[in-house]
Amino acid sequence: MRIKDWMVAAMAALAVVVSAQVDPTRGVATVNGETIRGEEYYRRMEFMSGMGLMDRGNFTPGAPGYLTLVRLIEERILIGLAKEKGAYPTEAEVKAEIAARTVGEPKYLEMWTAQGLTLPELQYQVRLDLSLFKLQTLGITITDQEINQHYKDNPTRFTVPKRWDLRLIAVPNDQRGPVETDLAAGKAFAEVAKARSQDPTSDDGGSIGAVPVRSFNPNVQKAIEAIKIGQVTEWIQGETASIKFYLVNVLPEEKMLLDDKLRRQLRRSLMVDRGQVKNDVEKMLREARKKAAVEIKQVQFSAQFVQLLQRYKLGLDN
Repeated sequence: MRIKDWMVAAMAALAVVVSAQVDPTRGVATVNGETIRGEEYYRRMEFMSGMGLMDRGNFTPGAPGYLTLVRLIEERILIGLAKEKGAYPTEAEVKAEIAARTVGEPKYLEMWTAQGLTLPELQYQVRLDLSLFKLQTLGITITDQEINQHYKDNPTRFTVPKRWDLRLIAVPNDQRGPVETDLAAGKAFAEVAKARSQDPTSDDGGSIGAVPVRSFNPNVQKAIEAIKIGQVTEWIQGETASIKFYLVNVLPEEKMLLDDKLRRQLRRSLMVDRGQVKNDVEKMLREARKKAAVEIKQVQFSAQFVQLLQRYKLGLDN
């Protein structure tokens, strides 16, 4: 499995580990008065059928218990490799990365903990991310001058296209009448969307936010271009459903400001691009797997782990 594939799955593995903090004897749910206890919950979660991961665009089936342990083994191998190469992040780097993510998304920590995850688990995940990044970018330095030049040479990349801020109402073709009646009565578009629309955006009054104009097909573009801010389009009819748009605002094309946030993103992006040429991290990981002393004590998946460890020793992807 390639780096990107298993790193994406790391969060799922963490979620399984976190869930194990529940008392196995305690009830986790009741159905018609019958209690489902933690022990049954864990056992079913460990062996849940029909589960797996995407690997190189293909679905690889596997029990969650097995996949979780493989993820944890892979993470430890990555961390060990980072330490060996002098790429293991310091505590200061971990704190700085979390701080940077919080600047980009003020509710970052709140969203993390809302999932039932803890700060130490966030620190662990960030440490994994940074270990991979530092391995990918070993020996790579990007200067401010190079960032400035890249920004200057790629104006399209740093131009936000013209956008329409929109709300929508989507209903079956035979249910347009009540919408027309409500709008004709002077009800606010957002209110009607919340009451009548069958699109998932109905909870937010039909808001889809600011969307690049070029994202819409020609028929939709033509309908929206025919109205002004604060107006509603004619019905745009499909085979089974019809849509009306309300134009909240028009946001013109604008150049992204080369501020500290964009500089950081650019520096990291350019470092990774150059690192792909210089540093073969996949090869490093294959060699690390060959040398890893892995002992499996979870007997439930012993046959699968025998195959996994054989692949490690042969230098194959897991």
